[in-house]
Amino acid sequence: MALVNFGRKGLFVIGLLVLSLNSAGAANWNQSENKEEGFIVSGGKGLSLNLKGYGQFLLSAISRDYDISNTRKDQPFGFSIRRARFDMNVSAYDNLDILVEIGTPSTPLRSQALGSGGASDIGIVEARGTTPVFGDALALRIGKFVVPFSGENSRSSRKLDTVERSTMVGSLIANNILDTQIGLMLFGRDSSAIFNYYLTLVNGNGDNLSTPTDGNAFKQFQAKIALKPHRNFYFAVSYDTDDVRDANYKLYDHAFVVAVAAPSITGRRNGIETDFDWSVDRFNWKTEVIYLWFPDSSANKIQNWWGGYTQFGWFIDGDNTRGVQGILRGEYTLLQGGEANNKNFELASSVLGINGFINANLNLQVNYIMEFPNENLSREASTPTYGSRSVKHIGQAELQVKF
Repeated sequence: MALVNFGRKGLFVIGLLVLSLNSAGAANWNQSENKEEGFIVSGGKGLSLNLKGYGQFLLSAISRDYDISNTRKDQPFGFSIRRARFDMNVSAYDNLDILVEIGTPSTPLRSQALGSGGASDIGIVEARGTTPVFGDALALRIGKFVVPFSGENSRSSRKLDTVERSTMVGSLIANNILDTQIGLMLFGRDSSAIFNYYLTLVNGNGDNLSTPTDGNAFKQFQAKIALKPHRNFYFAVSYDTDDVRDANYKLYDHAFVVAVAAPSITGRRNGIETDFDWSVDRFNWKTEVIYLWFPDSSANKIQNWWGGYTQFGWFIDGDNTRGVQGILRGEYTLLQGGEANNKNFELASSVLGINGFINANLNLQVNYIMEFPNENLSREASTPTYGSRSVKHIGQAELQVKF
């Protein structure tokens, strides 16, 4: 029976691919990907190869509030390659788009690049094929790709306003809930590109570099609706559900130190997300909120996990091709305990940043971060890092080179 079911699913996918080859008016179907051109090599007759990449050189300064022997061995400061990526993008006859991206991990956890002496890894970050089914209204993506649940996670690392994403999104990526997953996605938009939707079914055990086999019988399902009624305004809502087994979720701070590890959770995990992006002249405002809940969790374990950020940006001079932008950002993350263990672990952060866009290929980001753990996080955290309630200070300077 399993083989029969697999065969039916396979025929369904093949049927979609066959239909896509006969799709009319599909010339604009992939523009919603906000593609960025690099070096383009045309093969003629509808074939093209787009090559692009970037590297990020990071200097991190860590305050003495961290326990040197157990956490950041590079204290008081250290150098690292935060990310390095190389993309190969093939487009064929307006009906097929193939992307393969190789590079270092999206977080330093895999390579232990931030001061703990580990060797860096290189592997496949993305490997996906995308094809239109019915013009702009419906497209199919198969392979390993970034899931669209979080707006900040969906934004390429080469286009972030701060060196790191929020502690909420960074923790979800490190716990293999977001970022790259293996599966398939149906997505599309209306003819005016105001209404966009995404339906995703993936394994739910994603990893930045490796390509793990299916370890989840239930599968992770996500749905997202995004509205862009004006070129300067974007709003989206998302839904996520999965069935987890012995999940040990950890809250990471901006130094990628474990602030607290939640007790093992088994059962259903549900999540909702909303984010918006609004720009007026030199001003920009971005906000995202994510809320996860665990209806099957016992009373002595974590019941809810939510957090997000709000960010204001102002171009002091120029724009993102050549200019200077100031960033002010606030973040908050909360792990909420059940009735038998009524303890909340909270981490608030403020980020002050300057983005210097030297030219289209070179930019410098400087961030000053203050982190404020609450009393429960200070006294009962799973590592000695938060042994006191003192404010944690982190300085970051990142030089990005891209082509």
